[in-house]
Amino acid sequence: MKRTKGEVEAIASRFVDVALSREMWGDAIEQASPNEMEVFATLLSAAGFEGATVVYGKLMDEPWDADGHPSGEPILINRTCPYKVICKRKNHLQATIWLDGLLFSVFQAKEKDREALVLMVIGEIEESIPLEPIKLTREGNFLREFSVPPARRHTRDEHDLPAADRVGGHEYCGGWMERHRSTKDEDVLVCCKCYLRVYFPAETKTFGELRWNLDRRLSDIPLRCE
Repeated sequence: MKRTKGEVEAIASRFVDVALSREMWGDAIEQASPNEMEVFATLLSAAGFEGATVVYGKLMDEPWDADGHPSGEPILINRTCPYKVICKRKNHLQATIWLDGLLFSVFQAKEKDREALVLMVIGEIEESIPLEPIKLTREGNFLREFSVPPARRHTRDEHDLPAADRVGGHEYCGGWMERHRSTKDEDVLVCCKCYLRVYFPAETKTFGELRWNLDRRLSDIPLRCE
């Protein structure tokens, strides 16, 4: 659910208040707080982690080598935050890392002006929101961005649409979508799994232009790029 600027500011403000309300985090927290869980869950939803539930507990992640074999002892993910994130009855690693890191950053910067901390949280919320899937066909096919590990930023409409390369995933199908040249004037997105083909102007340079052109194709408006 997309939130207004005022709603995001209020969510960030409540999170900062909670982050600064304790003398210590981490192992010092021995009991869950319903208020903290509600504030954190609302924050996660605003940051694009829809369907996320916050529960008290530690999340351990087992490292794997390049061949897919365990490569060491399990690693504690949420060293600062006493809560982990669950989605669809499974641990949500990315959301837990994001929440733990943000709580750590705000708490470590507690000597800063409160307004500056709120602005920092607002910025992290905005950066965390994933790219809105791009509608490809009237039947409900969508292009989604690649899964984003915690260290990377999400794709944005103003970002370049790769040429002759994978550009994202086919929502629901799960296949990769690749861009190829098709004709003198058009390129095509091809799903490597179900072979869906979607044509668009070859001069399309960004994800935003792709969205714009396909919206107009689906609305039967002449296509163009600016």
